[in-house]
Amino acid sequence: MVSSTTPLIAPSSNGASSSYSSSSSSSWTKEDLATWRACMQETHESCANLSYKWRAQQLNSMRRLMEENEEALTAALKKDLGKGATESICTELQQIMGEIKYFERNLKNHMKPQKVASPGVLAPSFTWIEPRPLLGPGVLVIGPSNYPVFLSLQPAIGSLAAGNPTIIKPSEHCPAVSQALSELIPKYLEPSACRVVLGGAEQTKMLLEQHWGMVFFTGSATVGRLVAEQAARTLTPTCMELGGKCPCYIDCAEDDNFDWDLVANRIIWARTLNAGQTCAAVDYVVAPKHVVDKLLPFLVKAVKMQFGEDPYKSELGRIVKAKPHAQRLLELILEAEAIAAQDAESTSEAKEACEIILGGSSTCRVGERYICPTLVKSPRLDSRLMTEEIFGPILPIISVENREEGVKLMKQIESSVGTPLCLYVFTKSEKAFSEIIQSCRAGSVMRNDALVHLGNGLLPFGGLGKSGYGAVKGPYSFQLFTKQLPCMYRPCLPGSDLNYMRYHPFTGVKTWVVQKLAIRLPYIPVIPTPLKLTVGLTGLFVVLAKLFPIKTALIMQPLLTFIAEGLERTADYLKGQSDQ
Repeated sequence: MVSSTTPLIAPSSNGASSSYSSSSSSSWTKEDLATWRACMQETHESCANLSYKWRAQQLNSMRRLMEENEEALTAALKKDLGKGATESICTELQQIMGEIKYFERNLKNHMKPQKVASPGVLAPSFTWIEPRPLLGPGVLVIGPSNYPVFLSLQPAIGSLAAGNPTIIKPSEHCPAVSQALSELIPKYLEPSACRVVLGGAEQTKMLLEQHWGMVFFTGSATVGRLVAEQAARTLTPTCMELGGKCPCYIDCAEDDNFDWDLVANRIIWARTLNAGQTCAAVDYVVAPKHVVDKLLPFLVKAVKMQFGEDPYKSELGRIVKAKPHAQRLLELILEAEAIAAQDAESTSEAKEACEIILGGSSTCRVGERYICPTLVKSPRLDSRLMTEEIFGPILPIISVENREEGVKLMKQIESSVGTPLCLYVFTKSEKAFSEIIQSCRAGSVMRNDALVHLGNGLLPFGGLGKSGYGAVKGPYSFQLFTKQLPCMYRPCLPGSDLNYMRYHPFTGVKTWVVQKLAIRLPYIPVIPTPLKLTVGLTGLFVVLAKLFPIKTALIMQPLLTFIAEGLERTADYLKGQSDQ
């Protein structure tokens, strides 16, 4: 992902008060930050955030915020990114609602302690894992500019569901969205639970100088390194959602009858969604020469079908900033055009000539943040198009001789640029798909489509290597923002330490018992609840009813139930939890 928080120096502090409203301005001080952190730390000290009630309240507040402010949020996205209402709702707002609904359904189960088996050598002992919030004062979420609502609020929802007070620092490149969030959040959530802080690089640096339970960053690898380095100084754990060059390989024999219209439309849609500003978008296409020859006309047709003859007048979004973002994309196209001109004059047939198939620099309007969808055939591998994440509506298409050469090329690009966030393969062959994804690493893979797998809220979303680390969405968000606390209880009973055999000195028979017997004892499974035991023993009763006279079986059922209750009450007594 290219666009994120960048070194923009915000106005100096003006000594704003420490009230909530001061965070809606970029001119806040370290004293303000200390006050906000103290407010969130009080939430931890009160233990309110350990309860289901507190977490459910935050989710309900987020739900009301989204339901009651759809129009305001879509208007802000339109202003910052030129997104139409449908695209904004589908790719941002409904994705957030999906995350909220997931936790409303599953939060209680996620919060339950998990009993685990205990080593026999430690008997009697009882072991369990309790999900707890991370360290105070809370989690810091640094949002990006490409999906400024979704990628700011989605991790915040997971963080709040896990019991963490959360500070959201939205991208300064999206002023309309940032202002909307800073005004809406305090209307629905208490500042002790969630707060929006505005500012640029200077304010981000001030935030990162403090310790947090976790820093969640979405953006470019370049800025991500700076964030990780700063967080390491306070030993704050980080989750990095970055990007990379996501390849799309099309595996098709010459006699295969692909639906080329469908393939082309799926690729173009995935490349141009949000004007190409998607970290998981198709960054370049690799295919055998006969496939490229078939595909190119359909790619041109797909662009015209989705955006018309003049994409400037279509629903195509806008680049977040004219400079440096749109200007950088124009420079990529200009470089490709210069190479294409050189290749056209060259008489060499050793390599395929670079060619602009559709679009080009003449149709771009940098001042209006508009970059025309552009198809580039056979770009040079050392050009910026192939050595940088594009992050715009430009699609390089590269010809290879066969699948082996295609895999070699994708691995070559991976070794120089980094492991991609996603790998896309179009093929009718399950075997070919398996061979490609075994050879080429990526944060996620998809067959016969692109990008839409990110709409599955039950799949983890995260990178690998330079494309990031850590994963979010649904249960994976809860895991990320939770400390899994190991707990063990051992009653102080006579003989419970192997009759003192665990203590020095180790001599005689004691040595043999410890070395050969005690430490080799198996784990003791978790004692089921009376209900589970009763169900299991009822099954045994059914078997016994067939083996013994019915009167005997009828007597055994209450007896077995009594034994089950006795086992559970014994367990509760040893844990000091019995009410009897």
